[in-house]
Amino acid sequence: MSARRAAPAEPSSPPPTLTVFAASGVLVDRPAARRAVRRLRTLGFDARLDPDALARHQRFAGDDAVRLAALHRVADEAPSVALALRGGYGLTRLLDGIDWRRIARSIERGTRPCQRPPATTGTRIPRPAASGRGRWRTTTSAATRPPAVPTT
Repeated sequence: MSARRAAPAEPSSPPPTLTVFAASGVLVDRPAARRAVRRLRTLGFDARLDPDALARHQRFAGDDAVRLAALHRVADEAPSVALALRGGYGLTRLLDGIDWRRIARSIERGTRPCQRPPATTGTRIPRPAASGRGRWRTTTSAATRPPAVPTT
């Protein structure tokens, strides 16, 4: 009788990275952002809060230069997921300054941009599959695809 050998364990891959940033309006409930990052870590992400995510200038998450720098910084880091704390027209103030090629390169490197949806719609954050092999699932069935980014 021969003993069966267990298959060698596959090397574990690092957890997907997720950066929470703010490019539009200010987040009033700052502790909520920190709680969200902790929660995202329990979901299997290597989550972090961008250094300027909690900045404030009038009703925005920092002045235009700070928010544009945060957007480009996140694009350069190319995390698995780039999660905007909130939307808002503040981002429209940045459109002329966005380096769209930089954003496109980040997406080509695997970044999935998404925005925190309103509380009434549930969470639509892509989550790593249990296998950790690059498959993704979402926390609701209403997940949407990331928007197309112009490359010209």
